[in-house]
Amino acid sequence: MPDPRWRRDPCAPLPGVPPRRPQETARPKQWVKNLLVFATVGSSGSTVLGDRDVVLRVLVTFGAYCLAASGTYFLNDTLDVQRDRNHPTKRYRPIAAGTIPTGVAYMIAICALSATVAVPSCG
Repeated sequence: MPDPRWRRDPCAPLPGVPPRRPQETARPKQWVKNLLVFATVGSSGSTVLGDRDVVLRVLVTFGAYCLAASGTYFLNDTLDVQRDRNHPTKRYRPIAAGTIPTGVAYMIAICALSATVAVPSCG
């Protein structure tokens, strides 16, 4: 007799495993890498750190990098949704699990990436 575990729907959650939160699709843990934009200001000298304009521009740049990264994650997870649904761990990601509909994920990706492109024109 075949093992019944192999007949389980690949999209069905495993017992005892909570679904992931929708904001995890933005992958805020990855934003730490974007802190490198502050290294440029720090390495340019202490007089630059006192310039409010420079600090504000670096903060805006950091935000733009975070938007670009998150928009790309939303887009990638939406494009890979079918493969992720068949993956043993990626199927719990919010888009693959159906917590975030693919249409909504596309809109979030478009808005985040558009905002990233618009940020340089504001300064």
